Amino acid sequence: MMARPRKKKNRRLPPYVYKAKGRFFLKQYLGIRKGRAKFGKEIWLAPDDASINAVWAAYSACKEQSESGTLGWIAERYFASHYFARLADHSKELNQLYWTRIGSTKTKTGTFASAPLGAITPGVIRNYLDRRAETPYQANNERGFLSVLFAFAVERDWMDDNPAAKVKRFPTEARTRYIEDWEYDLIKSVSLPYVQDCMELAYLCRARTSEILALRIEDIRDEGLKLVRIKGSKTQIIGWTDRLRAVVDRARKRDSTIASFWLIHDRHGQPIKRNALQSTWGRKMRKALARGQLKERFSFHDLKAKGVSDFEGDKFKASGHKSPRMLAVYDRNIEIVEGTK
Repeated sequence: MMARPRKKKNRRLPPYVYKAKGRFFLKQYLGIRKGRAKFGKEIWLAPDDASINAVWAAYSACKEQSESGTLGWIAERYFASHYFARLADHSKELNQLYWTRIGSTKTKTGTFASAPLGAITPGVIRNYLDRRAETPYQANNERGFLSVLFAFAVERDWMDDNPAAKVKRFPTEARTRYIEDWEYDLIKSVSLPYVQDCMELAYLCRARTSEILALRIEDIRDEGLKLVRIKGSKTQIIGWTDRLRAVVDRARKRDSTIASFWLIHDRHGQPIKRNALQSTWGRKMRKALARGQLKERFSFHDLKAKGVSDFEGDKFKASGHKSPRMLAVYDRNIEIVEGTK
């Protein structure tokens, strides 16, 4: 059903601004409630003899003031800050993904993005996280991002305290999921070609998703493939094996007519986005589980653990980790020990 066009005399006015009873006023549209259009209270903007430019200026000032006390206003300034600009590309992408999920979540009066800061209490955040309880790792990450947003606001005197810091994380256990060879082959066989290449690179290089997607053509060296590891791990050159050489050659030949700096790229030569890879990965997992082909899902990040677990040699050196504690997280082989004689 199409909206009724504005009267001719109102067409130069800002959205939802009207002239009546000797003044210009804003009556903000709030959406459809129970099948009927819902509008906010009338807000006086200017007298009826004000120019159109003056009305627009008053409208802009009113909108800025109404949005300045919302979570979306804080997020907008965080993403425009020098702090955010200094983050690594993979961290920026994750932050934006978390905000997309949080900001678009519906509340009783709109969305989290439009929620007044004073209305976001520890209890509200707890309620949001409880609705995400089936994915505790993601919920904890989103809580962490909220805490970063609120800390950013507190440092600038936009808020008095950080409500997210008062909310407990979900308890999580270290992952022990080991991907069997047949499970790896199953998902690889039904995946898109670029996903197959990403799987091979993650496994053979024992690498994180972001590390694979960040590989550039210049990282291909005579002695191997340079892998810039993140989260404090050591950057390494992964020596060539027949299998690693094959996947790199295959990735380079695919869409070879498209100029790109990236080893894995889209049809426009741009790097594949992490959420695009995770999205197609999730669809393949859900289908395999629904068809009974898999009994338990595994994450793309579990491919790194399989690579570490299957490696024969110095696993600590091969993983690039700086501490044995981190190696223990990824080595998921069950140790075979002798029985008592």
